[in-house]
Parts: sequence; structure tokens; C-alpha cells
Amino acid sequence: MGMMLGIAVNGELPHGAQTNLSKKFRVAPRTVARLWKGCPQSRAQGMVVLKEVLSKKNNRGSKLKWDRQELTELVKATPLANRMTERDLSAEIEVPKSTVHTILANEPTLRRKKVYLKPTLNEEQMVARLDYCLDHEDRNSPGFFVDMMNRVHVDEKWFHMMRDGNCYILTEEEPDPEHFCRHKSYIGKVMFLSAVARPRFLPDGTYFDGKIGIWPFGRIKLAINNSCNRPAGTPEWESFTCNSDVYWQCLISYVLPTIIDKFPSMYVFGEGRREVIIQQDGAGSHIRENDAEFKEACEELGVSVRLMTQPAQSPDLNINDLAFFASLASLMKQRKPKTELQLVEFVQEEFARYSPTVLNKMWLTHMAVMNEILKCDGNDAHKLPHLN
Repeated sequence: MGMMLGIAVNGELPHGAQTNLSKKFRVAPRTVARLWKGCPQSRAQGMVVLKEVLSKKNNRGSKLKWDRQELTELVKATPLANRMTERDLSAEIEVPKSTVHTILANEPTLRRKKVYLKPTLNEEQMVARLDYCLDHEDRNSPGFFVDMMNRVHVDEKWFHMMRDGNCYILTEEEPDPEHFCRHKSYIGKVMFLSAVARPRFLPDGTYFDGKIGIWPFGRIKLAINNSCNRPAGTPEWESFTCNSDVYWQCLISYVLPTIIDKFPSMYVFGEGRREVIIQQDGAGSHIRENDAEFKEACEELGVSVRLMTQPAQSPDLNINDLAFFASLASLMKQRKPKTELQLVEFVQEEFARYSPTVLNKMWLTHMAVMNEILKCDGNDAHKLPHLN
């Protein structure tokens, strides 16, 4: 269009100009003629008006029967309980269900959102959440949080061999896959205790990956009797119930020695050491912060370690519940273990190969979550922030 305006004389194209332009741009002469005739505003102003010369493909077809702005207002005025499905919404706003389906599939006017239940927090719990976030504020740099390099987050998680409701991608000829089980309670599962810290580079040039360890609650035993699944003497996994005694034993026998072995020595030993804080949730099986036996064990080992219980009803303040367990479970779903023993082996392998870079991003997300909690005055009505 700009070239046509450049060669136009008194608002008219010279003889043969349309033919020459059609050859130059390899389009039909009628296309050039239609573009020239359909842009009267550009011809009158002597300059290109983009609105006229842009492709008209978006204007093809019949006009929309339902105005999108009016439709948006109707949906907003409909109670949430009456727009949980396409059928409910179409009946409420008196719009065909096919129209609602088309808009949901192809336009940003409407969107689907799955809402999960969140715990109801009382005033005391919201104040505790605020205190937790404010305690992590960097006093030397207002508006920023401390680096949390001396924190270790621990928590338990059930890992299952399979789950009910898997989704598969099949070809047209393939039959539907079938899964059979006596009952969901027969699906093999193992509980693990995970301990993670923040990855970092150390002054000596080495790198600490932040992965303290992951330990299953149970032991390997030999099958006593023959069965249709395995002969007697086959190694099997026997899970333990995680009570306060088992948890204490795991904390003293595994977590604490591994922190001493793996954690940077500047935080554990020496004159200018920083106290290592093990953060746990308030589960009934966990030991208390002032547990005398735990303090005695730390004194015998000569390390500066203490327990801290996170605010109640706040799983988003623990790295494991916030993101790590979900990520590890997603990796485990690809391994497809056949026995509980394989499940233990695969979980520990995936933990060992987990990317420290991704783990560090989770700690940054943890800081962003604390920032959202402060914005919501300790409430749980915030969205999980995406930091890009």
C-alpha cells in the first residue's frame, strides 16, 4: 500500500501500475485493485492507515451472535455454585451449551479453574504465620529475607507404587488399558523422611547440593512362606509406623549424623559457626523443640543444632510440601516400580540425581510465598507466585 501511495498522482494510480505491482509481489492484479479500492482513508490522507491494510481474515465468516462483553457480565453476575459445569452455566445465562464450550476452548473470555480446599486459619494461626515471615526478614536489608543457608527442612511423605485414575494417550485402534486391584488399600506404598537445605557454593570452591538425605521408614525382611507371587526367602519390604519413637530414632541416627557429614563445617563446627535449624511441622509423632534427649545428643556430638516447629496449617512454609515432594513424585511416576523394595530404590535414586538448581528455585519460591503471606495479613488466600 505504501508503494502505491508513493507512485499515485492526484490520488490515482498511473496506467499499468497495478499490473507491474502484481508482477513484483507475485499476486493477482485483482488483489492489488481490491487493496487500492478498499483503502479510501489511506488515499485521502496520502499515508498508510494500518487498520485498513491489515489482513481481513479475522473478519471472515458470520458475525458473532453473542456479544462477548455482555456475556462476560452475565457470567460475573451468576453465582459460583451455578457455574461449575458448562451445562449449569448455559442454563443460567440462557446461552447454548455449544457456545459456552466453544468460548472455553478457543477464547480467553472464559476459563476453567480447579479450586482445592484450604485449611481454615484462626487469628492465632495467622499471627504465627506473620511472625514466621517477619522472623526471616533481613534486618540489614529491609524488604528482603535472610538467605536461609542454615535451615534444614524435614517432612514425611507417602510414595505409592501406582495411583487410581492414570491418564494415557492411545491410538484409535488400541483397547482401553485395564488395572485391577483388590482394594486401594492394597496398593504398595512406603513413607519417607526427607531433609533438604539450600544449595550453595562454598568458599573453598566446592558446591553443596542441599540434599541432606531421604530415608524410608521400614526394613528389608525375608519372606517366610511361599506364595503365588514369590518363593520363601525372597527379600521384601516391611514398613514401620511413624510414631514419636521411630521419628526420634531416625532424627538421631540418620538426619543429625548426615548434617554433620554433609553440611558445610562453618555452620556446624568452629568459633564463628551459625546455628543449624531443623524445621519440622507440628505432627503428633514429632518431638518437641525442647526435647532433652535431642539436645543431649547434639551436645555429645559437639554441634550447634536445634529444632523449630513451623506454624500450624502451613505446609506452604516447608520446602518439601511446597514443591519438592510433588516434583519427586512426578519423577517417580515414570519409573513404575513393581514392588515396595523397588519403590525404595527408585525414590533414593531420583533423590540423588535431583537437580540442585531446581531445588534452589524452590527456596526462592518459598521466599516469594512468605512475601504473599505478609500481603494477605497471614491468611491462606494467596496464589502460588510464578517468578519466571
